[in-house]
Formats: sequence, structure tokens, C-alpha cells
Amino acid sequence: MNIDFPEYNSNFDKTSNLQYHRYYNTHFKYVRNLLGEAGCNVKLVPASNFENYSRTCFEMKVNGVLVAIDFSDHLKVSIPEDKIKKYAVIFKFHYNHDLHSGYKNMYPFSPVNFQSWSLYKKAIANVNYKASGLILCKQQPGGAALERRKYVQGLLHVKYGNMFDKSIQPEFDFYMKINQALVSVCVPGARNDMLDRGQGQYLALGCCTISPKLVTVLSFNQQLVPGTHYIECKPDYSDVVEKVEWVRSNPEKAIQIGKNAKQIFEKTSLPKIQVEWINKCLKNE
Repeated sequence: MNIDFPEYNSNFDKTSNLQYHRYYNTHFKYVRNLLGEAGCNVKLVPASNFENYSRTCFEMKVNGVLVAIDFSDHLKVSIPEDKIKKYAVIFKFHYNHDLHSGYKNMYPFSPVNFQSWSLYKKAIANVNYKASGLILCKQQPGGAALERRKYVQGLLHVKYGNMFDKSIQPEFDFYMKINQALVSVCVPGARNDMLDRGQGQYLALGCCTISPKLVTVLSFNQQLVPGTHYIECKPDYSDVVEKVEWVRSNPEKAIQIGKNAKQIFEKTSLPKIQVEWINKCLKNE
């Protein structure tokens, strides 16, 4: 697969209120690294070769065919309505069937998880979740999640004291913390029902997580199922301690949930799998 991919342009980060490349090192790079890891021939071309509508979408060409990536955390489509038919395919992070299935060229795409696939491989070889030890809640409070993350971390700290861990660590150490964890409580960011990067990474590495219901659809139209791939708590987190204690009483079930999460990640979100999905969507299969 040959890819023409927009290279980073610092001017696009500064000269417009839309800040087209504001998220380049997160979302653009995630897609670029994923394609490279899958063995695609990724050619960086001037970003000015492509149209820019929003800071939460970008264009690329796949074997000469124009494709759009809408990586917004929000459900609203980032591409103007009159431009949608321009694309052979649009891949939407945080796709919603009710809102987006009416667009015949729009498909779900697993959102940001790993930027470094070498670190992922190293982590997979060294992580062994045992459902024993610390209660983790390691996402930094900020933005739309400032108050709810502070609230949940405060609640868990009061309840569990030294057995609660909210520390911020280097990336690989964050992965390795799973080996010391009873469970990870995950508080999503921009929306309280979306799959965030940290939770996605822990799912991929086989850790049982607790969060409100997740509506994010993964590639291949796969949905994360509460009780199978993660443990669902109430949106206000009023039962989160109850859910933690359920894990403490049911470690074998928690370990199985972690295994299920790892399996759905491998079926939907590994680089070669994502490239298969891109091909499938381009062929409208």
C-alpha cells in the first residue's frame, strides 16, 4: 500500500485560529506510525497538497485514492457537509452508528492507542496482569475531564490510601504498573463515554478496567461490551468503589475480562489489522 501523508507544517500550527496541525504529534503521528509499522510505503508530502477544514481532521492518499481521517473526540463530523462526498472513504474515530451510518463512505477507526509499536511489543512480552495489588487511576486531570478526574481520584485516595496510585510515570513504566494492579479505574477525557488512549492501552495489554459505558466503535465495527471487555460503572462514578471491590472478590473473572479486552484489540487495532480494514472499506466489502 502506497500512502501520501501530510508532513508536519509548523505554519499550520500557528497562522490559523483552527490550528490545523495542533494535534499532529498525537493523531496524525498515530496514523502515520501505524501505517509504517504495517509495512506500507509512507511518503511524506507537503501538507499544502491537501485541503484543511478543521484541526480535527486531515487528508491522505491511499494508492492514489483520497481518504479523510476525522479524529475528533466528539461525535460531530469535522468535515463540512458539502465536502463529505469528495472522499472515497472517511475514517471516523469515536464513530457512532446512530449518527454516522447515514454517511455511506464513513467507517469507524480504532482511536489513538500506541505511538510506539516497539514499546507495545516490549510491554506485551513483560506484562502479566494478576488482578492483585494497587487500584490505579493514572489519567491526569485537565480540560473537560478536570473535575471528574479530580473527584474520582480523591474518592479512591480516601477509600484506599496507600493502595491507590495516581502517579504520572514514563510511558513504559505506566504499562508495567499493570503487573502490580488489582484494577485500573479510567475516567475518559473530552466525553465521559469515549475510549481514551490510556484505557485503550490497558485494554490492549490485558488489564481489567473500570469506566462508564463506552460507545466508541472500533475498526471492523466492533463494540466494547461491558462485563466482557471492561467493567461498567455509573456515569457519576457513585458505584466505583463497589466495582473495585467486585474485582477484589472475583480476580479470576477480572483476569478473563482483561484477556477478552486484549483479544478484541488484537482483532481490531493492530497495525496490519487496521490496514486490512482500510483496504476492506476502500473496496466497500
